[in-house]
Order: sequence, then structure tokens, then C-alpha cells
Amino acid sequence: MNKYTVMESQMVEDIRQHLCKNSAEFKAHHDQMLSQITEASQKSPVYEGRVKKINSLEELNTLPLTPYDIIYDCIKRFGLEKVLLAKPVKYWQTSGYTGEPKKFYYGQKDLDEIVITFAMFGYILGIRPWFSGWNFGGRDPLLSASLIDLCAEKMQIEDYLSTPLGSESDFFDALKKASKRKSVDIMMGTPFLFELIIRVANDPSFVENTVKEIIRSKYRFPSFLAGLVCKIFLHGMNYENLRSIVRNGKIGLTYTEAIAPYLDKFKKEYVNMVFYEGLGSTEMPFQAVQIYSNEEGLCYILKDVIPEIANPEDVMKAKTSQDYNVDAVPWFRWEKGMRGELIITRPGECLPLIRYPTGDLIEVLDPMCRLSVKVGEAKLTLTLPKVKILGRTVDLVDFEVPEEMGAFIGGRIYTRQVNDALIKMPNVKWWELYSVKGNPGKLVFLVIPEKEVENEEAFKAEIFNNLAHECDFSVSIAYELKMMDFIITKPSAYKAIREEISRRANEGRSLGQLKPKHIYTLRDEEELKRLLNHRFQI
Repeated sequence: MNKYTVMESQMVEDIRQHLCKNSAEFKAHHDQMLSQITEASQKSPVYEGRVKKINSLEELNTLPLTPYDIIYDCIKRFGLEKVLLAKPVKYWQTSGYTGEPKKFYYGQKDLDEIVITFAMFGYILGIRPWFSGWNFGGRDPLLSASLIDLCAEKMQIEDYLSTPLGSESDFFDALKKASKRKSVDIMMGTPFLFELIIRVANDPSFVENTVKEIIRSKYRFPSFLAGLVCKIFLHGMNYENLRSIVRNGKIGLTYTEAIAPYLDKFKKEYVNMVFYEGLGSTEMPFQAVQIYSNEEGLCYILKDVIPEIANPEDVMKAKTSQDYNVDAVPWFRWEKGMRGELIITRPGECLPLIRYPTGDLIEVLDPMCRLSVKVGEAKLTLTLPKVKILGRTVDLVDFEVPEEMGAFIGGRIYTRQVNDALIKMPNVKWWELYSVKGNPGKLVFLVIPEKEVENEEAFKAEIFNNLAHECDFSVSIAYELKMMDFIITKPSAYKAIREEISRRANEGRSLGQLKPKHIYTLRDEEELKRLLNHRFQI
């Protein structure tokens, strides 16, 4: 019996023990978890006096939410050592582009549980130690690269290239390193970067012109000198090998944004690759994963977390008033079609999280989905909730709190819906949505095409039909009431987006925040005019 067979047998046993549970068994497991979590939490000032010990999921709604502001305030008041229950060996943080970075601390036991969970699902998805891998995630202390590095080590993937990214130049340097390999079995990164890799592999002039522009703008070199430095920087880039990697890769693991809008394009380029989407965050690094690549939805992993769904407006009220109780729906009471903000409770060696509002908006596709999987010769059955990620609370349109969340004509419009409707269109390069307040207000969709639009009215009609199919009734009503406009720009308008991506990269933004925001809430049409003129000279 070789080491790979031993490892696979252990993985099968771990999957049987931790994942092959029915609803009642997960509920009993969570009751026990809650008792341990709430008892341990009393030792931290974050929870002392706020949270009582409970022994059942039925009591979860009696506890208050614990948003990050409370944790951060306690750290400032009492110091990190008194807030944490154990000495951390690792922390991850958000990019902090909207304010102070959110930091979450983990002990060795925490990390062990995270990587074991990842390894189990890695085996379920078909990843094996003898595969070659390329990880192009965000640089530490951002989550993606270092988390996958830890998991690759746990899975003993020996032929493994890690190229953490913190700037545009890091990305091109990563491409150069990867291009020295003739093949890569597993690729791990955001859909946006998978798309850029296609562009570079098929169009060497794109990377050369981009690098020249970075050198010119960052170092203020004249064009001829920027060209010389570019040649030195890109020396050794093997575009044929990059094309081989794209053509022959086996498994693509993506995160940060939905893979679905990109799939049609990816299938034409990554012809042998099967893509799986995952959900993770600094507060819960590995939460959900797509088990069947040909089916929509992510399976929420109940092993180490208790998820709830709450009304986003209630969550916002609870953040401003600690006395406000949020009556959320725990996972075992979820129903198909239910939507709301994801609230999580999880253990933590350093600090457990109790009813933490994640800011992620989800829709329940199947309250408990039964999945048959095969690991080696073992046939296993998982029963987990299947959810769809709709976006962030900051991506909902036109609530009382500016740019936070809300409704339009009684319905909700999510980034995920608009993205699914528009990005799959072959001639859509970029879109933005402006919710313009007023009496009446209106929605304005700006679309930057890939190439010049010949029949603008037909193009607008196609956009509307796709939106009407993906979004709820409010889009059709707004259109009928002439409360919806479409702006189709020239393809050259994408230069403004490209410049903003470059600026964000140079600021050290995380990979998930390289793209500019898609949705804007504006006071009136005058503010819309100023924005369009400033960004696109329209």
C-alpha cells in the first residue's frame, strides 16, 4: 500500500465521519457546538455580559448579533491579548479599502480544521497529490494565496507553484514563472484572473502594452525606455507554454465572484478544464463549494459552522441598536427560494464568532440537497444545503442607508442577477447600474461593449430581455413606466475601467476588489451627469 492509497483511505474515513450526516445528525452536532462555543465565549470581553450559554439551536435567536464593530471596539478598549482566548499563529484581514481592515485571528487547531475540511472537498472534486498546481491568489495577509498554500501542503501536492499577487507587476511575474512549465493540472484564482490569462496567452501584445503603460505611469519613464525595461521584465515569458496550460488544465478552483457568467467563454479556451466555485472569507475561510460542476449552486459545509438567513434591514437595525433582536432563520428551517443576509456562528480557538453578519446575500436553492460522490472506490452520500451567492449587502439598490441595500418598485435587484444577465452576452465588456433618486427615481444601465454596436436599439432590447429573465418583476415594471434608461458607450470607454483596476492594484487592494464597483446610488440626475462626464467624458 503506497502513501497515496493510505492518504485516500484516511480522507474517505474523514468524509464519512464529518460530512456524511443527515439533518438530524448535523443538528445534534450543532447543539453540542453551541454549548461549547457559548461557554468558552464568556472569557472574552466581546461576549461577556452579552451572550449567555445555550445548549440548543432552538435558543440561537435569543442571542444578539456580534458585528465586527463590537469585536474591533473591544480590541481597542481591552487590547488584543485580553480579547483573544488563545495565542494566534495566523491572521487574515480584508483589504481595508472602505476603512480599517477587518482582522480575524486563528490558532493552530483552527488552521488544522480548515485545511482538513479543504482537503476532504479537494478529494471529492478529484484533486490528487500527484497533480501539478498553480495558485495565483492574493498576497498575505489577504486570505486566498496563503490559505490555499496551507491546504496544498496538507494534500501533499509536490509539484506546486505559488505566486501570491499584490500588484499588477506581480501578476505578470507570476505568468512568466508559470510559462516555464509545460502543463498545470489545477489552477486556483478569481474568474477575472482566469480571463486575463486567456488574454495574455492569446495576445502577447496585450501584456507587452500593459506592462509598458505600468512602467510609464509608475516610474514616469519615456516610451522608448519603458519599452526597453518591459523587454527585460518579460524576458523568459513562454506564450506557447501558457497556451498549453490553458488548453490542458484539468481543474479550476475559483472564488470571489460567480463563475457562471464566464463559463461559455472559458469552455472555448480551457477546453479540458472543469471549474468549481467556492465561498470563503476572512471570518470563515472555507464555507461552501460547488460539488457538481454542471449544476448551479454551492453546497454549504455544516461541519464547523451554523448558518442562518436574516432580513438585511433587520441586520442593519441591529448594527445601530444592540437591543434590537434579529429573528433569523437557521439552516434546518430554510425553504427553497428564501433570500437574505448570511449570519454565521462558528467555534474558534482564538475567538469564536456568535451570530456574525457576513454581509453576503444568499438564496436557498435546496434546503438539504442529497449528493452522491465517489472518492477512489468509495461511494459516499452528502446531504447539505445548496445556496446561490447573490452578492453583498452593499450591492443592493436604493435603501434608506446610502449605497447599502434596498428595493426598487417593491423588488430587489442584485449584482449577481445583472452580472448573469449581461456578462454572458458576447458583446458586453463591462456594465454599471445607477439608481438615481427623485420623484420618480429611475434605473440607468451603462454598458461598455467589446466592439462597436451597429444596431443600438436591438442591442438595448437584448439587454432588457436578459435582465427581465434574470431579475424580478421590478425591472419589467420600471421599463414599462419609462423609469429605466440604457447608455451604450464606445468600446474605448473601457479605458476608464482599466485605469481604475490599475490604480486599485497599485494601492494593494485584494484580488476581489480589483474591479470597480458596479452599482451606484445617486442623489439626482445632475449627479449622474457629473459622474458620467468625470469617468467616461459622456
